[in-house]
Amino acid sequence: MKTLLTVTFVSALALSAFAQGKVTMNNLTTTLISTNTLAGGGTVGVTATNADGFYYALLTAASTVTSVDVNGQDLLTPTWTFTGGYGTNTIAPSGGRIASGTITTAAGWPLGVTNSYVIVGWASFLGHDWSGIASKLAGSRLFSNTWSGGGWPDGGFFGISPVAYGSVDSFGVSTYSLFGTVATAQGSPLTAGFTLYPVVPEPTSYALASMGGAALLIFRRKKESRR
Repeated sequence: MKTLLTVTFVSALALSAFAQGKVTMNNLTTTLISTNTLAGGGTVGVTATNADGFYYALLTAASTVTSVDVNGQDLLTPTWTFTGGYGTNTIAPSGGRIASGTITTAAGWPLGVTNSYVIVGWASFLGHDWSGIASKLAGSRLFSNTWSGGGWPDGGFFGISPVAYGSVDSFGVSTYSLFGTVATAQGSPLTAGFTLYPVVPEPTSYALASMGGAALLIFRRKKESRR
């Protein structure tokens, strides 16, 4: 009886593993990741090459989902599932590269199923786990090339790729590449990179009051100078 239970358990594990798809987040020289600091007087350029400076996570949804709201709040709903897959930047001289090796989609993307997906990226000092980043994203918004509000600290970057789609481990292809150059029978991968924008906290009530007071003082001085 014990032998039968053991065989059954091992078989169940094997079937479970077989039912999980495999993907890779490794990007190409034509799909580099960038940072945009124009809002603070900076520039746009590829992400830095310092090891583990950025983390990336793979989220998936039904193939009928074709977009994400600009503020990323859709990603926090049951529509999207974190697959368990992570990547990080590399030290390649070009900058802007992601490496993940082969990712087993532990949740939300079964074998042979065509799903939509996005990749989200952030500065590593914001934390490693998607759950922690998701809590910071909740309630925030992207405005004028800057993320603000929610639980963001002062400093760092965050960004969301466009929505792409594909089928994992189907058509005889063992690993689906999330980045590519053209659509294939397996799906339509990400054919361009995406941008990470700075994050800042929501201004406090005191800070807003101070700004309002300063603006009022400037207005009064201008009014008096015209007399």
